[in-house]
Amino acid sequence: MQWKIDEGCMGCGVCTFECPDGIEMDKGAAKIKDDTSACLVRAAQICPKQIIHQ
Repeated sequence: MQWKIDEGCMGCGVCTFECPDGIEMDKGAAKIKDDTSACLVRAAQICPKQIIHQ
């Protein structure tokens, strides 16, 4: 399954600190950069907006 970040990212960057290999900031919003990173699970759990999912 592919990871997705829904619209509504507030650009806090918490996910990028938790998963720098899998997520990057682009124009003030998070975007998936490596769909295979194991840390994406944790990033999804800590996202304050709960918009990271498979």
